Amino acid sequence: MTGFVEYLLQRTSSGALLARSLPVTAIAVTGGVVFSLGVAAAIAPSGSDNTPRLATTSSPVIHVAALDTAPALDETGSVQAALLSLPADTSVITGALTAAVPATSQDDPATDGLRGSLSTDPVADINASFNAEQTETKTAELLGPPTPVSQTVSLEIQSGDTIGRVLADLGVPGEDARAAANALAEHFSPRELKIGQALEVELETLPVEVAALEELELEAPAPSLVAFNLKADRERSLRVTYNAETSTFESQEIFRELTKEIVRAKGSIEGSLFGSAAKLGVPNAVMVNFMKLYSYSVDFQREIRKGDTFEVYYTQYNDEDGERVKTGDILFASLQTGKKPMTLWRFEIPGEDTVDYFDESGRSTKKFLMRTPIDGARISSNFGKRRHPILGYTKMHTGTDFAAPTGTPIYAAGNGTIVKAGWQGGYGKYVKIRHANGYETAYAHMSRIGKGITPGARVTQGQTIGRVGTTGRSTGPHLHYEVHVKGKKVNPMAIRVPTGRKLEGKALSAFKAARDGMNAEMAQVEPLKPAIKSASTATPDENNSVE
Repeated sequence: MTGFVEYLLQRTSSGALLARSLPVTAIAVTGGVVFSLGVAAAIAPSGSDNTPRLATTSSPVIHVAALDTAPALDETGSVQAALLSLPADTSVITGALTAAVPATSQDDPATDGLRGSLSTDPVADINASFNAEQTETKTAELLGPPTPVSQTVSLEIQSGDTIGRVLADLGVPGEDARAAANALAEHFSPRELKIGQALEVELETLPVEVAALEELELEAPAPSLVAFNLKADRERSLRVTYNAETSTFESQEIFRELTKEIVRAKGSIEGSLFGSAAKLGVPNAVMVNFMKLYSYSVDFQREIRKGDTFEVYYTQYNDEDGERVKTGDILFASLQTGKKPMTLWRFEIPGEDTVDYFDESGRSTKKFLMRTPIDGARISSNFGKRRHPILGYTKMHTGTDFAAPTGTPIYAAGNGTIVKAGWQGGYGKYVKIRHANGYETAYAHMSRIGKGITPGARVTQGQTIGRVGTTGRSTGPHLHYEVHVKGKKVNPMAIRVPTGRKLEGKALSAFKAARDGMNAEMAQVEPLKPAIKSASTATPDENNSVE
């Protein structure tokens, strides 16, 4: 067998020479001898004719070659020694190695252990030389570039992490880490990064003998970033890859294939509406929307009683294992609070691209103002005179207080324009909205005001405008809600506001046909049975933000 080996040697700061171009490692040059691990041969100029002399062993474990003269270095600090043809006759090879050793100092401890292990039957030295053009051509053909080592690192986002910081911690050069993070931002805001999100990073590193680097006090080469995958949520992943042709990073969204399912649930209320629905396996997100449908006409704190019944018919989307990934629209809802059931059907009005919920007669559930602009809160103080809990004297309470945990969403009671948004004395963080027909609503003691909620901004009914807090003159987290009619403050729980739209003509006929069709479909769907555990009913995207 004939083989070819090329050496590119580079002088280190200590005067040693190191093989740089092969996927192998040369250790050092000591006392005129090149020691090499994992290499087929080690060579150097020898004699006045500067002919390279080969020294090798049949087993590529340790190799040595005499350096009678120091190799000439070009301006880049590297020297190309030669390209050599290796014979298969091991006795010849061993002889070449034996001949190389005496050329070194007899007292050199670097060769003491080596000389005794060599064969005493040398045959010939191997001499060969090629011009620079032959060397470069054969090297490219036979050796090629070093093969990078691939590595995949899987981890989870921790508190305080950014994509750029995580990549930098893995050794990716700063410029590449920043470029990759910027590419991700095309589809994913850095503010969306959450604790626990899965990140998979693909790296490539040129092979290096660690022991050699430590001995020569050299740093290992930085890994190259090939790609990374970030699980944005249960439905979507993002992949950033390096494009070698353009020398840029590119990002793309990858969506999981989901299956749509129609789900029906019905039951009686025992304790709370949320708790009763959770026992059936209904997600909290569905019941939040359910309550919003009835928030115009039902006070869920005072009007819901044990034994009342509910029914909901909704869509959800499952992954390939049948696990719920997200929920969709409510198609039908029913709530009975001791009176006649209040039933609602989802309907898209033909030719208007408008979706709303209507009762059996075709009247919209929406009213001019929502009765309770907050979910799941209890009334802690009604409109009217009361003894003020902080000031200590009787004072007119000009609104309704809803006690709720800090951070609970607060909704705009109706469509309108923001009049005030900011600090308002004892009201703390405060928002005021002007509606049509001389109506205004006010919301006080917020922990924070929603993004984009500034004077002059338009808002729609049900839009989140802030979060519950206890700013200003307050004894605990709650929403103070006021309704003003032509400048006069009125009881939010007692006012009569205009009702929603009533379908007529062709729109009403289309609604009735859709309603009857949906009723027939529901009759074919078996209602959910009580779930063993209700933990799975949590909204899928309830994560902690890194911020």
